[in-house]
Amino acid sequence: MLTRVVHAVARDDAAREEQLAVGAERLDDHRAPRREGGEGDLEVDGEVRAAVPADERGLRVRDVSGALERERGSVGGGARAVEGEGEQGGCEEHGAGFPGAAEAVLAGAWRSLPRARDACGRAGERPRRVQSAPMPELPEVETVARLIRPGLVGRRIESCRVHWRRTLGASSIARFERAVVGARVARVWRRAKYIVFDLTRARRPAGHLLGHLRMTGRMQILARGADPGRFAKVELALDDGRVFHFIDVRKFGRLEFVASAAEALAQLGPEPLEPEFTPAVLHALLSARQRALKPLLLDQTLVAGLGNIYVDEALFRARLHPLANSRRVDAEQARELHGAIQSILRAAIEREGSSFDTFYRTPEGQPGSYQDRFEVYGRTGEPCTRCSTPIERLVIGQRGTHVCPRCQPRPRRRAGATGRRAP
Repeated sequence: MLTRVVHAVARDDAAREEQLAVGAERLDDHRAPRREGGEGDLEVDGEVRAAVPADERGLRVRDVSGALERERGSVGGGARAVEGEGEQGGCEEHGAGFPGAAEAVLAGAWRSLPRARDACGRAGERPRRVQSAPMPELPEVETVARLIRPGLVGRRIESCRVHWRRTLGASSIARFERAVVGARVARVWRRAKYIVFDLTRARRPAGHLLGHLRMTGRMQILARGADPGRFAKVELALDDGRVFHFIDVRKFGRLEFVASAAEALAQLGPEPLEPEFTPAVLHALLSARQRALKPLLLDQTLVAGLGNIYVDEALFRARLHPLANSRRVDAEQARELHGAIQSILRAAIEREGSSFDTFYRTPEGQPGSYQDRFEVYGRTGEPCTRCSTPIERLVIGQRGTHVCPRCQPRPRRRAGATGRRAP
């Protein structure tokens, strides 16, 4: 049976998260087992493009918004890839939805969850696609890395428990345990949207853990015996009596062991906050390609860590349209864009990221606050902070995109992507 994830509409954040998880677990408990190795989420440049289940015959199915999956193993029309984000499901009348996932919405599955009917108040409502929601980006991941670092660096991993094998990627539980138990965490750092734990044994390098939060992953360090909740997927007991928990409601997150982080992350582009990333470097990267700006900036091989939210904000700050041809961006425009990217990322990190849904919380359980400073993202129909023109939402490269049509004039010729006004 194909993987199915259906989320129920709730009236408050706590009920929303609980009902979402219950619905996901009910459906997950009844799906056919999948072969180990190479199945699960499709990764492109470190991003979750879609969950890719396979049926017994090996048919690969893109688990994306708008795809109507059939239990017999065929895929309905309307499937389209969503890079790093997914559409939210809600009922036709109420319109409320669930934040972010690359998921499939089954036409009939809405009726199968009593909680969904009760929360909505009407039986048999069919989910519809509404505004998409993203996964944590560079500021959110940097915040998590900074806050867990003091509790992990210097600590020895005494034991581990794995509650969801696929969180480990391709590794088996036994292989993962052998790699991490007895190792000491020497360093915690961020690369793009990954959190990297450098491990040592007898003061010698002993591999790395790569953590990717994806949509609903969280990292927390709690006292031994403290309850992390029902969604803990991996637990690492530390030598100071505390336990590191990787928590993930939707099970898309990863905590993988790799022998070499440099090799595993070799395809990533430069870090946008490093000194080596200069306006001249950005201009050269853009000039070497002929693509629409937004899809190009989301390419992790060009610049690492940028995502939907902060690209929208940076393009607005630099007065560049997301469909502008990258090769036509001159040196001055590249300098403006470079400054916008760095200032926005630094401000977002200072405010511990953006809590764009009920799932992103810091390791201390607090929401970020940069969402209060959004100038275009998620502000469809609201007045531009510069000129009061209503903000428009477009779909570019299958990503929800927010622009001011006056401050960011549309280019005459499109490059590499098409944009249409969202309904």
